[in-house]
Amino acid sequence: MGRHRARERGETDRCAVKLVLGIDPGRKSGAALVAADGRTVVLKGLWQVRDSPDGRDAVVREALAFGTPAVYIEKFGAGIGAGGFFGARTLAGIERNVGAWEDALIRAGLRVSGRVLPQSWRKAVLGTAGGGSVVLKRLAVDYVSVRFGMEQRKIDLTADVAEAVCIALWGAGQ
Repeated sequence: MGRHRARERGETDRCAVKLVLGIDPGRKSGAALVAADGRTVVLKGLWQVRDSPDGRDAVVREALAFGTPAVYIEKFGAGIGAGGFFGARTLAGIERNVGAWEDALIRAGLRVSGRVLPQSWRKAVLGTAGGGSVVLKRLAVDYVSVRFGMEQRKIDLTADVAEAVCIALWGAGQ
């Protein structure tokens, strides 16, 4: 399994681990808690959320149950995504979802520690930012599965959650 592993909620003192919450916003958002040292992903801290205020608020409340995390969220610039240019409607929807996540964080007394372009976290964590969206999402799933032994634990990751783990790792400097 390597030097990284997944940790169950009760395995460690929650206050002893500094946490990073990564958020991949979208119609189906992913959110993930990772230890700040990048060596542990919190299994009960992996969420896929449909676009709803209740869902986002529930994720933030559950994340706070583990401690107060630093929060990193994916942002987009100039309408460019992994697969090319976004249309105006798509870009507006993405920005609305980013704002909705930020509102949920504010309601819980948290603030965004940083925003990251997809190209930046993909290059830093996965080693590449090139390729189509489908290829990059599969790469994120494979990377997180191997790094944290998800396949051995029979944990099925969605691309949104895997990307949220990668965003948290980027935020943690890993």
